[in-house]
Amino acid sequence: DGWWQMGARNAEDYGKYALEAAKLMKWVDPSINLPFCGLSYWSSATADWNRTVLNYLKGYADYIALHYYFGDRTNNYLEYMASMTEPENEIRQTEAIINEIRFKHKIENPVYIAFDEYNVWYRTGAEQGLE
Repeated sequence: DGWWQMGARNAEDYGKYALEAAKLMKWVDPSINLPFCGLSYWSSATADWNRTVLNYLKGYADYIALHYYFGDRTNNYLEYMASMTEPENEIRQTEAIINEIRFKHKIENPVYIAFDEYNVWYRTGAEQGLE
């Protein structure tokens, strides 16, 4: 995830890479809990990304890490305040994907959601020069 980051991968490549890393880490320390990176922006592609990666990491992933950033780019207060419900929707959709993969592959261990990055960028559009 993160086309703007060095080493960015698509979901397939990240899933393969993360699986090999997970195998090695669990081999060194079977007691560790492993997160994997969910897509860092919510869109229709996010569900596909998370589903693809979780299919690779079935049995290894303990957490899916969700990140959520949003701001008032349109300077519309009501629309901006209504967007505060989006993280809850993202969590519910992610939970459904987790349950789907666990059922499909008969995975007994739970996969938890780690909502570990959240930020509100209030009026940080280019017109303020803060980006």
